[in-house]
Amino acid sequence: MSSARPCLVAAVLLLAFVGIAQDAIQLPELLVTGAATTGAQEPTLATSLGDAFASLPGLHLSPQGVGGQADLSIQGSSFSGAGLCLHGLALRNPQTEHFHSELPVLPEVFGALAVRTGIEQQALTSTHLAGSVDFGLGPIVPRGRLTLGIGEFSAWQSTLYGAHAIPLGEGTLGVAGFAASEAADGDPWRDNDLRRSLGGLHLQYRQADWRLDVLAAHSDKTFGARGYYGAPASLPSEESVRDSLLFVSAQRGDLADEYLRLAFAWRELRDTYLLDASRPALYRNQHHSRLLTIAADQRTVFNESWSLLTRVELEREDLDSTYQGTIAAAPLGEHWRARASCFVMPEYRIGDWRITAGLRATGFTDDHPAWLPAAGIVWSPRPDTEVSLAYSETVRLPSYTELNYNSPSSLGNAGLARQHARSIELAATAPLSELCHVRGLAFVRRETDSVDWVKGAPGARWEATNLDSVDVFGLHLNLEMEIHRDVLLELGGELLRKQVDDEPHASRYALDYPETKARIAVTWQAASWCEIRAEQALARWTDNPERGTRRTAWLGSLAIVLRPPQHQQLTVTLGLENAWDQAHEPVVGVQAPGRQARASLTYEW
Repeated sequence: MSSARPCLVAAVLLLAFVGIAQDAIQLPELLVTGAATTGAQEPTLATSLGDAFASLPGLHLSPQGVGGQADLSIQGSSFSGAGLCLHGLALRNPQTEHFHSELPVLPEVFGALAVRTGIEQQALTSTHLAGSVDFGLGPIVPRGRLTLGIGEFSAWQSTLYGAHAIPLGEGTLGVAGFAASEAADGDPWRDNDLRRSLGGLHLQYRQADWRLDVLAAHSDKTFGARGYYGAPASLPSEESVRDSLLFVSAQRGDLADEYLRLAFAWRELRDTYLLDASRPALYRNQHHSRLLTIAADQRTVFNESWSLLTRVELEREDLDSTYQGTIAAAPLGEHWRARASCFVMPEYRIGDWRITAGLRATGFTDDHPAWLPAAGIVWSPRPDTEVSLAYSETVRLPSYTELNYNSPSSLGNAGLARQHARSIELAATAPLSELCHVRGLAFVRRETDSVDWVKGAPGARWEATNLDSVDVFGLHLNLEMEIHRDVLLELGGELLRKQVDDEPHASRYALDYPETKARIAVTWQAASWCEIRAEQALARWTDNPERGTRRTAWLGSLAIVLRPPQHQQLTVTLGLENAWDQAHEPVVGVQAPGRQARASLTYEW
């Protein structure tokens, strides 16, 4: 699609909006309060979860291709050190952790989203090495949303969400269904395109302080993978992924108080990778991954001073992998492994102080047990002010790709040891004034046997390697300020440094990271029917001889949200990503898409 066509459609949508709203737009009558400047997420062309995650503090997205495909990074971690949790259950993939920002659901299904690290991650989730994006399923209320969108790179999207609630017995039964489909050509390589569809059903029963959730969802995705995973960009690679998820949970109470929670998840992924889509017989890898995980956790409050948090988990991962091709390579093989964990953490409160100390014991079918302590102290002199200091430890087993992969460009290592991370975090949240809030975090993490894909020399293969010891130092700072009753200003900055004794010629993930990040965002409620959000970010990556672009990228975006006063069920969203058309590689060898204009129309009921 030429760049003129999306602009033309955007203009048509804008004119349609003006035609609908022209009789009702009376600027002198507008009354806008500060509460309107929330900058809430609006529907975009991406049906992945990346857009919903983009504004979470402490989370970095590394986009690969169009349509919101991205790896996750938390506190400077490699993509393998971060992941998703649903009601605390880690939704792992034994094959690989790439594209962990994706699940076969729409953002409308979500409740609260949180980036959990340190002792909070230990207490409330199944844990990843550096941190987890943990989300719950939101309450089902009668509503519906239909979104149609278009954009550059021949992009189009349609999403549908509908929910209904009915009385049942002494409670309420909610039923929600959702479906979505999208497509886009690639940029800068057109054949790095995307075709994705998904659908699912969410059931929820609420009675008193109990809730029961059942979620079933499935997605099919095919995308061009030229240059991905260290493969040569000269070959038109392609990958297809089928993702099925079944999740069941029961919960009584609230996580901030006394609660009991039971959760079960089953996930199945079928992945087919072609090194050269024009010659399928050259190299074909097929993977069938399954995950079964069960967890139960609760907080028991004994009195005003003492409480006890306990959590038990059981996970099993299975992988069947086959290879067919005319060049020398090997499949990942057939594997299974399991782990069981138990975490116990008493908590003591005295005045404004909260003191916790706990231990996680984890047993593995194919590794020795891990004993992982956690301790923390929190000072809360006021409800909106908190200072905390915490220590925690986590472990991670290598994926089967890291252990057994064998292709012309990359080689796994069956002798990889498990990773072990020890972290110290100092965090503070406080208001500087009634209209200004600041949040800061400083952390130190030492990773032992950190897994990375490295090159020992120019032209060599990428090889999975244990880095003996990696020290990570980080500082995050975020500020939100209401500078006017209808203008919200957000400032953010991050500094990261990593030290390693024996640095390789080039690192693909663990030692390739944005060492400096800064962003400024302004949300302006220009009128009751118009919200404008502009963001400018700066990212500067480490020096890497394999990077094909500059280290520094200036990434700007703009979104305009229009709601006709007489037809508030309609929303027109106009957006611009990578406004300055910056060529940059958030992952070595994979250039992010260029400037993209997009527009969508949403009808809600």
